[in-house]
Amino acid sequence: MKNTIKPILFASLSLFLFNCSSDDSTTPPPPKYYIEKTPYISEIKQYFYEEPDTTREGNPQDKAIDIAYNFLYDADFKLQHINYTDMVYKNQVVVQQQNLNLQPTFDQQARLQLWEIKEDGAVVDNYVYHYQNDQLHAITYNLNSRGGSFTSQLSYNDKNQLILNEALEANLLIDYKYNAKNQIDKMKFNGQNIVFTYDDKKSPFYTLPFDLSSILINFNMILPYTYHFENNVTSITLGGETLHVDFTYNTDDLPTKAVYYTLDQEEKIVDFEIYFTYKMKETKIELTNI
Repeated sequence: MKNTIKPILFASLSLFLFNCSSDDSTTPPPPKYYIEKTPYISEIKQYFYEEPDTTREGNPQDKAIDIAYNFLYDADFKLQHINYTDMVYKNQVVVQQQNLNLQPTFDQQARLQLWEIKEDGAVVDNYVYHYQNDQLHAITYNLNSRGGSFTSQLSYNDKNQLILNEALEANLLIDYKYNAKNQIDKMKFNGQNIVFTYDDKKSPFYTLPFDLSSILINFNMILPYTYHFENNVTSITLGGETLHVDFTYNTDDLPTKAVYYTLDQEEKIVDFEIYFTYKMKETKIELTNI
């Protein structure tokens, strides 16, 4: 009987001590805030390749042009400027390099007002954005590097969708059509039909007050920088030829890599690749009703 009581006694004592320890402990107070993380585009690397060739994905030694965009923000993540560099290669040797500073200016409503392109501190080109009734109605392109300027006039439908971009002095006439998701899926550019398809992921520029997707797909001035691509373009069809895009995404559903290619009898011919890098804005959010 004594041997039976002893283990029971020790077990009961251990349980008692454990319970006392639990009772004496204090529950930590709930957190009063949490950190919200928002990704901002910080760098874009774009590689163009020689034509023609077979699949070159992952082989940047074949690149003909190397372009880099570096986005610089202040402490509040307001964009200050973008450093742009392009390098032209021949036989894997840089034969030409250009360094530019892209400087956006915003009005009191955080709308893009001026886009300046500078080289060695001097303005090379600038684009002036004109608003009327809270809509962008014209853009003046001062192309000092080309010795001229022109103004494109923009028109909208009753849904506030951009439907026409016209600049007679520049022989520019573009019609825009939309799909059910309010995305431009068709354009007629000086009589040529262009068709877009999209994914369902976020654009790299979704946190910025402008969108540079049109530059990356070589449609500069065809679409204003104020037009936001809500999603990423997965194909562009022009003149019966389709440029396909394969994306790699991160856990925030943002693209980290895009491969642009055509198909030649099912063989993948890569035209260019884009790599996206992001930095996190951390915002302290106070919790209420705790």
